[in-house]
Amino acid sequence: MLFPEGTSTDGERLVPFQTVPLATPLRSRSVIVPTTLAYKFIDGLPVSPAHRDLIYWHGDMEFMLHFWRVLALRSIEVLVTIQPKIECFGYQDNSAGRKKLAEDCYDRVFGRMIKTRLDRDDEIKSGGEPLLPA
Repeated sequence: MLFPEGTSTDGERLVPFQTVPLATPLRSRSVIVPTTLAYKFIDGLPVSPAHRDLIYWHGDMEFMLHFWRVLALRSIEVLVTIQPKIECFGYQDNSAGRKKLAEDCYDRVFGRMIKTRLDRDDEIKSGGEPLLPA
């Protein structure tokens, strides 16, 4: 499993993917399966800015303290979406190839985030509760 962002966020945005972590899959001509994690509920409540720090580790948060807090939660509902695979043999094994591969992986994952947010907005308009932070 690879998290190519090179950092963590509060779930509000997806930062551009770093190219260095993609060097090995590119060199070995691997298949990359982009996967999207969308946190939906924490202990039965929809994820919101008021309590999303219970699951998102970011900024100057102390990791072990955060980790123990996550373990203390009763439940976390996560939607895991497997995106269409990306075959690395179609990219050059150089800096430009890594950059293009990083952009394509980002676009696959980001496209899913946009769809999830649009689905959430439709849910809100129809009287439902928000599922993801705005």
